[in-house]
Amino acid sequence: MLIQLRKYFHNLLQFLNKDIYIGGLSIFDFQSKEGFGLYKYINSEENAFYLGQWELNQKSGKGFLKMDNNHLYIGNFKNNQMDGEGLYHNRSTNNFYFGI
Repeated sequence: MLIQLRKYFHNLLQFLNKDIYIGGLSIFDFQSKEGFGLYKYINSEENAFYLGQWELNQKSGKGFLKMDNNHLYIGNFKNNQMDGEGLYHNRSTNNFYFGI
């Protein structure tokens, strides 16, 4: 972690790989992603990012993920993985998938 700024309970972290996180942090170590936040993958060719809930430094709860392949997912996450109800959009084929 190179940068950490706190203002009005908003935090900005920049990691060694230049990825950026803006959002809530754990009250125990002020480094673990917790609550609601935006994670931007800087080295991504397709502007990949995740916007949603975090728990114990992992995507967990409701969120929106734009992937490197330009595919989109809106739905539930658990342990950093898509889990449960959600909508997946394959932008290459323009197909939509809904899962429970």
